[in-house]
Amino acid sequence: MSKMPRWRHRVGLGGVLGGVCLALVFVLVHDIVTQARMFRAEHIVVEGNRHLSRQAVLDLAGIVPGGNIFAVNLSRARKRLLTSGWIAAARVGRHIPDTLVVRLTERMPVVRLDLGRQYLMGMDGRIIAEVPPGSDNRLPVVTGLYYTDLALSGEAPSGPFAALLRLLRVADGDDGPLSLGKLTRIHMDRDLGARVHTAGRLNTVWLGLGSYGEKYRRLAWAEGQMTGQAPHGNLCILDLESDTRIVVRPVPGEDPDETTRRS
Repeated sequence: MSKMPRWRHRVGLGGVLGGVCLALVFVLVHDIVTQARMFRAEHIVVEGNRHLSRQAVLDLAGIVPGGNIFAVNLSRARKRLLTSGWIAAARVGRHIPDTLVVRLTERMPVVRLDLGRQYLMGMDGRIIAEVPPGSDNRLPVVTGLYYTDLALSGEAPSGPFAALLRLLRVADGDDGPLSLGKLTRIHMDRDLGARVHTAGRLNTVWLGLGSYGEKYRRLAWAEGQMTGQAPHGNLCILDLESDTRIVVRPVPGEDPDETTRRS
């Protein structure tokens, strides 16, 4: 077997030594940059946080004021921020020589989801945070669902939970008596569908399991027809499913939950 020429040994050894030297240079440059005082984070800009405090955002991202801006792994900081239910989108960047910028898009809670414990939930069905004890939050309460109804990450919602999300989208775009801001409670019955409660004259309305956009349009028409004709006091609309009739009855008493107990 022929021996490898000496010049090849020298080239191979030179390549190894060159690689080692280059790696040492990178390490040296990294140490110089990450320890240089001129690159200390003197300015940290946090934007888009309405519910989370500035300090909570920095803690989530792992950013320490006064630390070196090049010591912050931007991708890792962004991923850490996205673990919070409050944060829908996040960007983390640096401006040389001394500034870090964190820009957030927060989720807005639209209902309180009652699963034995109450949770704030966004329009997309994402659980944001648990409602703290003693909170005076006045978002509408959703009842009738279970933990098993919630969609797992990456899965499409189905059943009563999917019906709830469809209802919320319609109610959010409506300015009538059943607009999202006027609802006090949404009960999702597994067989009968949605029953919504308001603090207004339309005290209770049965909406079923679907076609919410059409039912909202029919309800707006019916409300105009009932003006001056329906009995005084609060009303309970029992049936919006039929194309030819709408069943209405007065709500007995003043207790907004009485209709629920009788139905």
